[in-house]
Amino acid sequence: MLFFISIIIIVVLDRLSKSMAVKKLNDKTVYLMKQKIQLFVVENRGVAFSLLTGKIKMIIKVSLILLLAMIIYLILLIQNEGQSLLKTGISFMIGGGFSNLVDRVLYDGVVDFIYINFRKCPVFNFADVFILIGSLMILISALI
Repeated sequence: MLFFISIIIIVVLDRLSKSMAVKKLNDKTVYLMKQKIQLFVVENRGVAFSLLTGKIKMIIKVSLILLLAMIIYLILLIQNEGQSLLKTGISFMIGGGFSNLVDRVLYDGVVDFIYINFRKCPVFNFADVFILIGSLMILISALI
């Protein structure tokens, strides 16, 4: 049950942050930490690094299939003891993936608004952060 609560919290956090970004950053850029972090709204019509831009229907279908597979796998994992890191990682990926899927269905793209001025860092959102952290947790759980 805890894993599904974390999914809900991630979705709510991401939905609220995107909504606030769209309302407060309307055509503005906010600079933080001596311009190392910038907040501005962009719409990503692709996936990570704007790959597959313009292929929204395919992205939605693949996202649905992957999310359903992860949910089924999480349900199966929860029935057994242990593997908390793996379960948490999958939960983080489901929460982030679902919230980005909602954007794609509602707006034909994902709202991104956080930019870290470091090398070629893409603009991202909190859902992306949870997907990344979840991926790292899954990788670490496979190695230990």
